[in-house]
Amino acid sequence: DGSYSLLVKNVATKSGAKMLPTTVTVAGLKDNTAPQLTSAVVTGNAQIELTFDESVEFASGAQNNFIVTVNGVKIDVAAVTADATNDKVLVLTTTSTFNYDSTVKVKTTLDASQDAFVTDLGGNALKVNIEKTATKGIQ
Repeated sequence: DGSYSLLVKNVATKSGAKMLPTTVTVAGLKDNTAPQLTSAVVTGNAQIELTFDESVEFASGAQNNFIVTVNGVKIDVAAVTADATNDKVLVLTTTSTFNYDSTVKVKTTLDASQDAFVTDLGGNALKVNIEKTATKGIQ
């Protein structure tokens, strides 16, 4: 949200006459794009690192916005934490451990009350029903 500068240049008529470059500041733009899960990486025997397409934040209850399956069996998410250096990354810790060779999938969802506790910095709720198969980040 906020103001953005827009540079307009190289605009020409059909005959080739070009306008002078100009910069316009557009104020009051609102971010209305939901953050989307782009990847999941297994980083421990009970941890999955999630990357989103933009910066995200979360509130208490965020563990209910993710469905984790290991070899097709649902396991609960115990906690969601923010990555210390990348605000596009959240780390899920599951209630159960799993083997490295397991197929781990993560799907975004609303909680039972249809609430989203993961949002972008503009307050847009995460895009739901996005499923990613986690790659292996450790061995």
